Amino acid sequence: MNELLTTLPESDKAFETARSSMRKDIETERITQDGIVFNYLSARKLGLDNDIRKSVYERAGQLHFSDLRQLHQQEVSGKPYTYCIVASEKKLSTDDLKKYGEVQKLTLEEIFGY
Repeated sequence: MNELLTTLPESDKAFETARSSMRKDIETERITQDGIVFNYLSARKLGLDNDIRKSVYERAGQLHFSDLRQLHQQEVSGKPYTYCIVASEKKLSTDDLKKYGEVQKLTLEEIFGY
């Protein structure tokens, strides 16, 4: 998993498949009944006055793998990460986790709020 965070695997075929799949999903998606109101309110919370799917659809057609690679290099690669591991202390050694960085144990109340 760490390798994916630092090095983006390049596959033009997979990229093209994902891009066309995203466009087809938008083409076939229908917002009906209560979804119309909730979709509108969600857009307003984001400061939008139109359906974001329209601009996503249009920009997806112009997107190239080089754009994705540039985004990955600027926003993902080489950045610090925080891992969240939910496990029994009996099955996981704190010393093993310290190999990856600072370890902070949280209580159930801190995680779930009760």
